[in-house]
Amino acid sequence: QRPHEMVGVLLHSADISNPLVPTFNVCRTWAERISQEFINQYQMEVKANLPPTQMWANLNSRAGLYKSQVGFIDFMVAPLWKTLLSMFPNLQRVGGLGEALEANRSSWAQLLREEEEQLEKKSLQNQK
Repeated sequence: QRPHEMVGVLLHSADISNPLVPTFNVCRTWAERISQEFINQYQMEVKANLPPTQMWANLNSRAGLYKSQVGFIDFMVAPLWKTLLSMFPNLQRVGGLGEALEANRSSWAQLLREEEEQLEKKSLQNQK
């Protein structure tokens, strides 16, 4: 039973490993692609008068995408992968996966801050 469970954990870990890609542009491309799938599903839910998946409601904006990636890393990817990296330290030593995860999270957070600043400036200009 235990090896079977571990295989499931490793497969799930690989499935959500995009934020560990060492090149942010590649990480971003994959995040944009999966987000487009979620946007399409959300739109189909609305069109079919089904209850829409609310966490996907704002993915079609830059701020929504950036915020979703920070949350995805913080609540899904980092807890699982930090555990795996502690169990299998060679993954960290050889691949630098932990550093890539932190760097990509920082990049998403920076993009979010910049986008929120731009939105705030636009809001202030519109109030004038």
